[in-house]
Amino acid sequence: MITHFKNKYGSIEMYCNQEELDTYRIVAKGIISLSLLRRYLVHLKKMDRESSGKFNHIVDTSNVILANPLNPIYLRAISKLEHIHLYIVIVPSAFLRFLVNLTKWINKPDYVFKSGEQFDLSTLVKK
Repeated sequence: MITHFKNKYGSIEMYCNQEELDTYRIVAKGIISLSLLRRYLVHLKKMDRESSGKFNHIVDTSNVILANPLNPIYLRAISKLEHIHLYIVIVPSAFLRFLVNLTKWINKPDYVFKSGEQFDLSTLVKK
């Protein structure tokens, strides 16, 4: 694990894939409040400024119970990062996937998948 952010009700953990050093996997758990998301985004923006090359950003929401309805507006910052290559969101819940697809025009992920087994990162291209 590279870093983690947590509060009383939820957490955001960031991992670096050892085989693909340019890929970060984000695991969100519990209730993702706006303050928790903001703390994470501050760190992500700092990483982007310090990065020398492109990186992939994979967010796994499998363990999210609830998220602030304003989160998609703040998540827009991810697609605006200078060094972001692919922004992928994993959403197992059909209802939440529907909501993510409704707000896709706001936060602009490149791909939304039901599970991590649904894709091979090496075959994906930026849309």
